[in-house]
Amino acid sequence: LFEVMVFSYSFQQSFFGCLSLFCTVIGFPVNMIALFSNTERRKNSASKILFSCITTVDGVLCLLMIPVCLSNFGKGHPVLFQYQPICEGWSYLWGCFSRISIFLIGLLNLLRTNSLLNPLRPWKRDEIAVPMV
Repeated sequence: LFEVMVFSYSFQQSFFGCLSLFCTVIGFPVNMIALFSNTERRKNSASKILFSCITTVDGVLCLLMIPVCLSNFGKGHPVLFQYQPICEGWSYLWGCFSRISIFLIGLLNLLRTNSLLNPLRPWKRDEIAVPMV
C-alpha cells in the first residue's frame, strides 16, 4: 500500500510539474506577443493600458512558476525553495502579482461594463484612477 501511495504521489507531482511547465512555456511567450502587438496600435485608450498591465503581470506570474516546476521535478526535494530568502521572496512576489492580476481584471470588467451601459462615452484616464485608489 505504501508503494502505491508513493507512486501515486510521484505521478501527481510529475503531472503537476509537466502541466506547470507547459503553462509557463506557452503562457510567457503568448503574453509577450499580446503585449507587443497591443502596443503597436496608436490609440492609447484606458482598456489598452489595462490590457498591457494585465499581460505584463501575467508574464511575470508565468516566470514565477519556474521554481515550482523545478521543485515538482526534484523528486520531493525543494530545489530553490530550500533557501529561506528565495522562498520568502517568491512567496511575497507571488502574493503581490496574483492580487494585482485579479484587481486589474476586475478593473477591466468595470471598463467593459461602462462601455456597455454608456457606449458613446468611454472612460478617461483620470476617471480610472478613482476606482484604482
